[in-house]
Amino acid sequence: MGLRTLIVAERNLTVSQLNDYITKLKAARRLIRHREEKIREIYMDIESHLTAIGATGVEDQLQEGVQQTLAALGAAGIRVWMLTGDKLETGENVCFNLFLRLATGD
Repeated sequence: MGLRTLIVAERNLTVSQLNDYITKLKAARRLIRHREEKIREIYMDIESHLTAIGATGVEDQLQEGVQQTLAALGAAGIRVWMLTGDKLETGENVCFNLFLRLATGD
């Protein structure tokens, strides 16, 4: 069995702060060099100083062999946190889309 866990957190921003982040993100998306690094830096700043307000877990069927691997790692004293799907881009896109929806009021 596997659970997909979602942590819900918040951070209050002023309109000025929000506009500043939007401006920075738009500029970073236009960069030719170091685009991903700059976008990551901005998101790290946006996602700092959050207050956790809840968590949820939904069943997510693991691929074959993953459950046994996680059990073996746990038995060896290794703590495993799986925060996004199989790609970093998945987590980045989810955060980006959520931020844009919050920014535009959608």
